[in-house]
Amino acid sequence: KLAGDAVDTKVTLNYSKLSGSQYYDSDYTPGGTDLVGGFGRQDDHETMSAEVQFTSNGDGPLSWVAGAYYFDQEADWEWLSSSNGQILVPQSWGNPNHDPHTTESTAIFSQATYDLSDNSRVIGGLRMNDDEKTFTGNIADWSDDSVTYKAAYERDLDENTMAYASYSTGIRTGGANDARTIARGAPENYDNEEVVSMEIGYKAVLNDNTLVLNIAAYSNEYSDVKAQLFALACTDPANNDVSACASTGDPSDTTTFEYYQNGGDSTTTGLEVELQYAPDDKLNVTANLAYTDAEFDSDFVVGNNLINPLFGLGDYQGRQTGNTFNMGGMSPAFAPELAASVTASYSYELFGGTMTPSILFNWLDDYYTFDVNLPETLQESHTKTDLRVAWKNGNGLTLEGFIMNLEDEAVLARTVVHSQEVAGTAINSVQANWNPPQTIGFSVGLEF
Repeated sequence: KLAGDAVDTKVTLNYSKLSGSQYYDSDYTPGGTDLVGGFGRQDDHETMSAEVQFTSNGDGPLSWVAGAYYFDQEADWEWLSSSNGQILVPQSWGNPNHDPHTTESTAIFSQATYDLSDNSRVIGGLRMNDDEKTFTGNIADWSDDSVTYKAAYERDLDENTMAYASYSTGIRTGGANDARTIARGAPENYDNEEVVSMEIGYKAVLNDNTLVLNIAAYSNEYSDVKAQLFALACTDPANNDVSACASTGDPSDTTTFEYYQNGGDSTTTGLEVELQYAPDDKLNVTANLAYTDAEFDSDFVVGNNLINPLFGLGDYQGRQTGNTFNMGGMSPAFAPELAASVTASYSYELFGGTMTPSILFNWLDDYYTFDVNLPETLQESHTKTDLRVAWKNGNGLTLEGFIMNLEDEAVLARTVVHSQEVAGTAINSVQANWNPPQTIGFSVGLEF
């Protein structure tokens, strides 16, 4: 970090390399490797990024920050399957040629705050992005330029309270589909997912600086929402009659694959309330309450004239028209209508160190764990309580005991609605992962 008379300069560099593999054993037999041919994935990620940031360092009503950002990632990957008890890269669909995913992103950004008076200010921000991606097979590279911005107004109601309003835009970048999925009907590219966000709020520090209250109401309007889909297709890309391929009863005549497409629009509105109470340096209590109303708009449709990602559901709830499936009115994954949490800790001196017992309590309303809202993807309302006791002394020694998920509640972490063929019938199975059960543990740490 370099400091000048009027401008501070900060440079941040990052390089990381990550390798990993995971395997999904779908038959639940005790023999280890999936007897009916499970699947998995292995990845090697190499990433570098750089950012230079300039921040104003002078007096006056105007303050600002500006800079540039660069990101580059190459991800070599393979699907995994099993054969004769061995986990290997299948030659037909496992990316055997080691075609990497690549992502390159550059951006310039700036944000300025101008004081209109001693108690009010306006804020404006702008970011320009240039993004490029490649995917397996290198058939349909993807690139896009985008501009996002923010405008906000803040007003101090008194020395301890502030109200604000903001309007901002954002994107989640699009990309390209695998060449093999494109050959079976998936779109070559999918566009950026865009959001327009409006928020009003109130922030206060009360009760002799011991109580913090934050309230925010917001509305997010998403367009071109990216849908993650798993489709059933004929093994031969030249044959698009999935029903006929499945009816042969030969599993080798069909294949299942993942692809992405823009489904449509979605709207989310909500209210969030946060309280923080710290009357002294011993007790700390935080409470949160959130209300969320989120659903896909009526025009949210997936599939096309060549591919039906939810073929095995049939005309579920009257949503299927030809090869397309309408998800309008369904809720995005992990969007409970109501959620609440309370965290409390208390520190005191004991045995020459500081003892801190704490509790974290969460309550979540019903929510779906996949964007396709089937009964099997529903996680019903539940609570989760974590208890923790930590002791730390002045020499850096930390002893900690904990109980996670005190209720021992079985909670869905993620589900995927997955098209496949079983005995000549096309079905949509639901693959599920679960959060850990009740976990009791103890740890020792030393800082030096």
